[in-house]
Amino acid sequence: MVAGVPQGGDWDWVRPHLSLGFCLALVHGRTEAELVTAFGVYEPWAEVLDFDTAADQFDPYEMIRMGRVGDWAFAWQEPAGGTADQDVLRELSVGGRALSVLQTGSALAWFGLMVDGVEELAFEPMFPTHRRGSRPDEYVPLMTEVGLLPPAHPDNPGRPSPTLAALSLATAVTGVTLSVATITGPLLTGEIGNYDLGEDDGPHGPW
Repeated sequence: MVAGVPQGGDWDWVRPHLSLGFCLALVHGRTEAELVTAFGVYEPWAEVLDFDTAADQFDPYEMIRMGRVGDWAFAWQEPAGGTADQDVLRELSVGGRALSVLQTGSALAWFGLMVDGVEELAFEPMFPTHRRGSRPDEYVPLMTEVGLLPPAHPDNPGRPSPTLAALSLATAVTGVTLSVATITGPLLTGEIGNYDLGEDDGPHGPW
């Protein structure tokens, strides 16, 4: 199910985030509330906040921001963390699809597509010829069109960043492109983690 190949540059705003790392998860047919539960966000303090307000309220290393575009719910985490959990995404994909693009601060990256609980395509964007999954070769034409094949090289100005190309592949598969305005605007936001706090405590202990 292909939505069409995006034009280059749609994800260029992510480029400054590559050194820190990030994870984008896209899940078809789910709600933000379901992502809160699935990713282990502490529900009582999850609320709709813009990025600056959320960064003051939550630990940025545990913060997760969730929204919805059409039939797709999305989760954005920076740096990468729990939203990259492939087992969680596999469960979320049952009856639908779930996709993730991961980049760590150490430049490791990953693309994964789950369909109805089955890993359909997975690869490291720097090594796109080493694919796995139940239907890995079905996506070769799209991977070629977005610049992943032949393998992309970040030091070659004629080819896109492998991770940005992987994000373009995500758009080609889902039809979803996120903007910096969406990521920094009002989104359901919380922290991943378990808390055992008193009634007067907040996300980081007593206020």
